[in-house]
Amino acid sequence: MAFWGCEEEQEPEDCAGVVGGDNICGCTDSTATNYDSTATYDDGSCINTIEIIYNIHDSLPADWITEFYVIMNNLQNFIPSYQNYFNSLTVYAWNDNI
Repeated sequence: MAFWGCEEEQEPEDCAGVVGGDNICGCTDSTATNYDSTATYDDGSCINTIEIIYNIHDSLPADWITEFYVIMNNLQNFIPSYQNYFNSLTVYAWNDNI
């Protein structure tokens, strides 16, 4: 008499770790820039926008003001929101040498 056995094959886990599940992982926050309307499980990948508020005083030279706007517009591309603890950034610029 012979006996043999085999292990029952389990269905693979889905992205949420559910065996045989059909979750779709992604960002479920509709206010995030990478919102995925098909996602059924939030995988923590949401990237939120950062509001950058800046106030420029008229005492700055005109060319500085122009350059400041260029820098601030580009700054939004360099600050990854997922690495910040704040929802906004406020920047003030003025010249007190008048």
